[in-house]
Amino acid sequence: MPHLAIHGGVYEDEPDSAKFDGLAEIAPALYDKLAKGASACEIACQAVYQMESNPTFNAGIGSFRQTDGIARMDAACMSGTDLSVGAVISVTGVPHPISIADCLRSDGRTTSILSGKHAKAYARREDLSAAFDGQITPAQATDSSEEAGDTVGAIALDIEGRVAVAISTGGTPDAPPGRVGDVPLIGCGSYADDELGAACFTGVGEHILRACTAFHTVSNLAHRCSQEAIEHSLSEGRRRVAEFKGGGMVLSKDGELGFATCRDYLYLVAVSPEGMFATDSSNQCRI
Repeated sequence: MPHLAIHGGVYEDEPDSAKFDGLAEIAPALYDKLAKGASACEIACQAVYQMESNPTFNAGIGSFRQTDGIARMDAACMSGTDLSVGAVISVTGVPHPISIADCLRSDGRTTSILSGKHAKAYARREDLSAAFDGQITPAQATDSSEEAGDTVGAIALDIEGRVAVAISTGGTPDAPPGRVGDVPLIGCGSYADDELGAACFTGVGEHILRACTAFHTVSNLAHRCSQEAIEHSLSEGRRRVAEFKGGGMVLSKDGELGFATCRDYLYLVAVSPEGMFATDSSNQCRI
């Protein structure tokens, strides 16, 4: 049975209805495609692509600028079927870094991760026009004085029982040029395995990468339900990493959703055969 879950980050301020609205607008149409036979990888990446197009989120055109005034973006995707991955690091001037990551994952070559100008050059060589659809301008790039919007992510389970995950971020405000967090590091911010499920996280990248949170969450699915799996991973993150801040979601191979956060609000919308679910201020699972 198909399932789709997408998130727009975790925050410590008052809930922003625009973020929930953005997620709710994206999810139903993509779920319909999933239910009609689209692959998990296709839908997960399309979901992230659409969030990169919305300046409400800290990804793509809404990315934070680093202290030198340049927006450097990271993105990654993974198929749980063959464990293929693709990621880009510190790419600039590309509104849709997830398009490059997905091409790297699927093109069958040995290279899975590219950085900076080399990722951008690869996109031009492969004629990835979708990656350049849109424009990052000073008016669109989120001001670094605002609160961090974290990573956006999507997990899909298709009708063939395949799982996939995709994530993208504009980083953190006031970051030094070239700073990289957890997003392009497979197993840290995201992981997928058809035999278990998929997970993705958002928050302080330097905390998440130290705990390899996504890999541990998916591994937990071997002997825990989805909710227990993610709560255990975040609890371990808080135990091992001082002031750990993060949140995320996990979807088992059977379509069981789990989510939790160490911060105030996780913006999440999920669609399944049972209907659509969205987090709000009353149903957050805080660790």
